[in-house]
Amino acid sequence: MGQMKCAVINDGYTFEGDTDAGDTFPCVKFKFRPFTHMERVTWLDAEREAGESMVKKAEIQAEILKSHVVSWDAQETTPEGKYKKSEITEENMFSLPQDTFQQMVVIILGWEERTAKMREDTKKKRDELSKEVDALEGNSPRV
Repeated sequence: MGQMKCAVINDGYTFEGDTDAGDTFPCVKFKFRPFTHMERVTWLDAEREAGESMVKKAEIQAEILKSHVVSWDAQETTPEGKYKKSEITEENMFSLPQDTFQQMVVIILGWEERTAKMREDTKKKRDELSKEVDALEGNSPRV
């Protein structure tokens, strides 16, 4: 995260992030407070105490998003079918697509740069597999 200019994170200090869901889901741009060391170790303790419960871990992650996301451009539909800006609530966090939710958690935890290479490697493998499938099916290669 090349945006950091100071070592001490004061209240109100924010970063910007955005999700990359490809063509599947809209990108969510958001501002967030980065994790401090104490917040990270507290989170790690909570994850450990949650044990094998994926529901508890998801609740902990939703709390991370709710407490660290300052603003976002996520939208939802009204009963009339119009778009409106979505509020930052736990309920709305749980309504995000899985990939969007996880990407936001990864970015806030400061793991984005570590996962960027893994994402790129996955994209390359997916592209290679698509080309192999096309070749097997006799289709023209995808671009």
